[in-house]
Amino acid sequence: MSKDSAVPAISFEKCTVVVLDVAGTTSSNSFIKDTLLPYVTKQGEEFLKEKWEEETVKAAVKQLKDDTLDAEGAFKLLKELTEKNDNNEGLKTLQGLIFKKGYESGDLKGHVFADVPAALESWSKSRKVAVYSTGSEESQKQLFSHSEQGDLSKHISKYFDQSIGSKTESNSYEKVAKELEVKTEEVLFITDSAEEGKAAKTAGMHVALVKREGNDSLPEDATKEFTVISSFKEISFENPSKRKNEEESTPAEVRSSKSRRHK
Repeated sequence: MSKDSAVPAISFEKCTVVVLDVAGTTSSNSFIKDTLLPYVTKQGEEFLKEKWEEETVKAAVKQLKDDTLDAEGAFKLLKELTEKNDNNEGLKTLQGLIFKKGYESGDLKGHVFADVPAALESWSKSRKVAVYSTGSEESQKQLFSHSEQGDLSKHISKYFDQSIGSKTESNSYEKVAKELEVKTEEVLFITDSAEEGKAAKTAGMHVALVKREGNDSLPEDATKEFTVISSFKEISFENPSKRKNEEESTPAEVRSSKSRRHK
């Protein structure tokens, strides 16, 4: 993998919005698998007993399985689906609520890769930054609000989850763009999933695939079809020709200044 300093920035100057995946993109897969999901199985039973009468919990439990479940049965199914890393919408809602409790109590701190905070801060000054993940909107908000690097949620304009559609369906990305009030061709989507990248590209979005440490290898055909990065530092929104001109002009100005001083 190339070092960030050795890799030229890749320009997406026409993009006014950046949409980010989470697991394997902004945050490590190991954090999801080794910290978040085990937290659900550890805290889920107590959470369901405490919150069983809340309407949000009842609705999510019903989405787990279209049968009448008691708290004990709901926890067994919650645990089973969590261990399978299932994408059931009700499961994601319950996980998000459990994560919220963990983040707010200080038991959990959201992991983000080292290059993420500076990129979010820089990008959000001139562009919208949104997140689109299979995790619930609530779990996304909590991760970025309570990250190891502090509150990063101030840089994020919008969160999307599976309620807008599957991440492997192109029409989901069309809906995301519509919600953000932009054309799909104005959006840069960054993900570690080639399948998601293809769906976003079909919708008309620009796509960058990210290769992070600990991620599965990207398919060879995807590395040929898409821009592949290893860090957000490799993303630029400047006009490449303008940047080249500025880089070329700087030495000349320095030389001219030195010449005048020595006359």
